[in-house]
Amino acid sequence: MKKICSMWTDEQEALGIIEWEDEVFGTCFRPIKLSEHDHGGFSLIGKRWYTTYNGAREFFRHKTNNLRINGRMRKKELGIMNYVVKKRNRDTYNITDKKQGTDSK
Repeated sequence: MKKICSMWTDEQEALGIIEWEDEVFGTCFRPIKLSEHDHGGFSLIGKRWYTTYNGAREFFRHKTNNLRINGRMRKKELGIMNYVVKKRNRDTYNITDKKQGTDSK
């Protein structure tokens, strides 16, 4: 289970960046695509990770990338729901409370 430190989303809440802690990278920033149908769900864009927020933000600004941020990135309030649980057989994640996410597979 990974802990989300921060999350930023664009104005349409379609794309964003998360800062999370894990056992491999420590703290890193990852570009994400938010799920339209699943509240709190998102998927990572590729296997990309960055050491800074600005590095991840540059991913969306690059000329060869067809994913574009709409408007300004805004920090989301996560409250107590700040743990990431991977869904079964997908590269999709959900943000959940630590108590609920301890039995994930």
